[in-house]
Amino acid sequence: MKYLVQPLVQECAVAPGPEINDNRVYSMTAVHSGKAMTVKDDNSIVQQTWAEEDRQRWKMEFLSSSYGPSGIDAVFNWESRNDAYFFKKNSYIRYDLKSDKTDSGYPKRIFDYWPGMPSNFSQNIDAILYWPQRDGAYFFKGSEYVKYNLKDDRAEPGYPKPIADYWPGMPSDFCQDIDAVFYWPQRDSAYFFKGSRYVKYNLKDDHAESGYPKSISGYWDYMPSNFHQDIDAIFHWPQRDSAYFFKGNQYLTSSPA
Repeated sequence: MKYLVQPLVQECAVAPGPEINDNRVYSMTAVHSGKAMTVKDDNSIVQQTWAEEDRQRWKMEFLSSSYGPSGIDAVFNWESRNDAYFFKKNSYIRYDLKSDKTDSGYPKRIFDYWPGMPSNFSQNIDAILYWPQRDGAYFFKGSEYVKYNLKDDRAEPGYPKPIADYWPGMPSDFCQDIDAVFYWPQRDSAYFFKGSRYVKYNLKDDHAESGYPKSISGYWDYMPSNFHQDIDAIFHWPQRDSAYFFKGNQYLTSSPA
């Protein structure tokens, strides 16, 4: 596929018929009827009524075979380059956000193109946080993290370090095996996701906010139920003012403001 993501949501008056059966999960939004319908690979149809504002907020689409169906490990947006970097196993691709397509010559090996990255961080990354005020991308894996200096284009010395020791206020169960994280510029905060819960981290104060973790289903309004847990990766696309949530072979787009 030329593109990393390929839209599958169709705005139509009726849902797709049960004759669709190719072992992929489809999500169709029937705009005129106000129904969100998913046709599963067993031909069963799951139907949910959405209000107009819900349809404007969430769109579920199909992730192309470039990085599906087994899912993405991590992603972050390198804003100064206007690129998003998608990581899976021991490789990555660079996605040009301006032209909205994957750059040629990818995937490439993490080990070969991310200078200074510790060898154990050259595959199976859990999550990546873009922190623009510090010119850094923070790579998380297991109970450790590495700061990658985006200005110098290399991992900083002295890493990896324990998450528990350097992320104040982070709940203990969020100090390892993070599912996904993304930077929300309007709130100057990072949102860490694990299982069915999330934590808000205040980047200005450099401290996790009190009262967390909270349930994804309880605070991310109208998120489709299959995205209420075990999210693979998330990144914010500034030019579209949207957050992209990835899970398996699907993704959601949403304006987080």
